[in-house]
Amino acid sequence: MISCQLFGAFPDRINPTPTDQHQATSKDTPALKTIEAPVPSQIPTNSIAPGDINDLTNTHWVGRIYDQENDLKFEVFEIIFLPDGKFRYFIPNDWHENGTWQKNGNDIVLEWANHACDFYGLLNGDTIAGAQTCVDTGTKGWWVKLKTP
Repeated sequence: MISCQLFGAFPDRINPTPTDQHQATSKDTPALKTIEAPVPSQIPTNSIAPGDINDLTNTHWVGRIYDQENDLKFEVFEIIFLPDGKFRYFIPNDWHENGTWQKNGNDIVLEWANHACDFYGLLNGDTIAGAQTCVDTGTKGWWVKLKTP
C-alpha cells in the first residue's frame, strides 16, 4: 500500500522525462476521428474472381467462425457440401452431418441442428463469408475458403 501511495504522490519519479526533452501536451496530439465504418473483415484478400464456382456439391471449404467484437476469438470451421442440399461440418473436436444448405445465385444459406444455428453468406470467388446466428451463442461472423487439393 505504501508503494502505491508513494508513486501516486510522485508520478514524475516513475518515468521521468529529461528537462531538455520536449514535454508532450494535448496540443501535440491530433484529435482522434470517429469513424462509423464496420470492423474490418477477416475474409482472405487473395480470393479468385466472383462467379468461378457455380456448383458447391462435393466441395470442401475451410475457415473460421469469429467473434465480431474481438476477431482474436475464433474457432476453426470446415464444410463439405454434399448432394441433395446436405452438408457435413467440423467444429472443434468433431464432424457433424445434421445440416442443410441452399444456394441462390451467390447467396448461401446453411442450417444445422434444426435451426440451432443458421448461417447467411455471400459467395465471392473461392470464399464464402457472412453472419452466423445461433440460439445459444448469438451472432458471429464466419468465412470459409475453398480447399484445393
